[in-house]
Amino acid sequence: MADHVIVELRKIQASYNGNIESVQHTADMDNGSIINLGDLITGETELRAVGTPATATLATEPVLLVASPEVNYETGKSLKDFYNVADKPARAYWLTPGDVFAINYGGITCLANNIPVLGNYVIQANNSLKLTESATIGATSFSGKIIGLTTLGYAGVGAAIIQVVKSGAVS
Repeated sequence: MADHVIVELRKIQASYNGNIESVQHTADMDNGSIINLGDLITGETELRAVGTPATATLATEPVLLVASPEVNYETGKSLKDFYNVADKPARAYWLTPGDVFAINYGGITCLANNIPVLGNYVIQANNSLKLTESATIGATSFSGKIIGLTTLGYAGVGAAIIQVVKSGAVS
């Protein structure tokens, strides 16, 4: 079984002011996914569909960070075993400049060696829910700076600490 992405909310404004969305995807989705907010699910008043970032909207659509509480009811399971099941609600946070979160390397498409470089950036990419490492801040609506490298969970998986630099439509 493949390991899933671990995300740790360190300093996220939305966790204090309630700017959180309930979202649902038609496929299994890891925590740490970067999504666009879709339309309301038919018959629902607060549950929205997950939108995948696309080239046409990379500079105009704000992104949200998926980070549902990791609840596993089976013994012997760890954070690496958790994922958001298809067609079930998940939690997504609006990101604000200054927010800080950590995400294991599996949640980032790295430039080289599967380890991001301290001081580089992460941005959203076309048709992907994963962050993508970039040497520059990019022209996308979201950019985060890699401000540290650490480990997460009992297994000590490598992770990048990301500080949000911009989040929202590019003017």
